[in-house]
Amino acid sequence: MGSVFRRHVRRVTGEGSMVLLSSYILSEVEQLCDRVTIIRSGRVVG
Repeated sequence: MGSVFRRHVRRVTGEGSMVLLSSYILSEVEQLCDRVTIIRSGRVVG
């Protein structure tokens, strides 16, 4: 994931906005997210 994208995500979350990040790459999720929801077949499973 690009550093520019990460910088923008951190900026907008720092301003109080929420970002919905869809990714199957756990390392990306770990870098940027403070909460995670797992959705499978349209249903929240975790």
